[in-house]
Amino acid sequence: PRILLPLVLFTLIAHAPMVLVARCTRLLQTLWVVFPLLLMILPPSPTIFNWALALAFGLSQFIGQKNLMERTLGSQIQLPKPVWGRLNFLWVANFVIVGALNIYVAYSYSEETWVSYKLYSAIGFTLVLTILTALLISPHLKEDAIAED
Repeated sequence: PRILLPLVLFTLIAHAPMVLVARCTRLLQTLWVVFPLLLMILPPSPTIFNWALALAFGLSQFIGQKNLMERTLGSQIQLPKPVWGRLNFLWVANFVIVGALNIYVAYSYSEETWVSYKLYSAIGFTLVLTILTALLISPHLKEDAIAED
């Protein structure tokens, strides 16, 4: 009797995600047949994901003492407050632009072009964002290295 409750809870917890995935998969299959373009901007599309990240990063600028970038990397890198703000804005801009371009390409070009765009643009935008982030923080990293010596 005592072991029955944990066993039932474990079974429910273990099977709930599978049932949810099966239901969502069936729904997505139905929507894919009826609304193929709608699925280009709905999850699992990167558009809503990117815009949600932009919203989270953007709002974090106004909530609390530190923005999301500083909360995430602040223990690893010491940067002045204005630099954290610029870095956070850079990431917000990236997420907004990537999401908007995804919608533009989805509605302006063929599905084949859109799929290729998603693949190659993800690599390109990640590379550009990494370079811009490095350029933004590198002058301050040099100051830290000199100060430690």
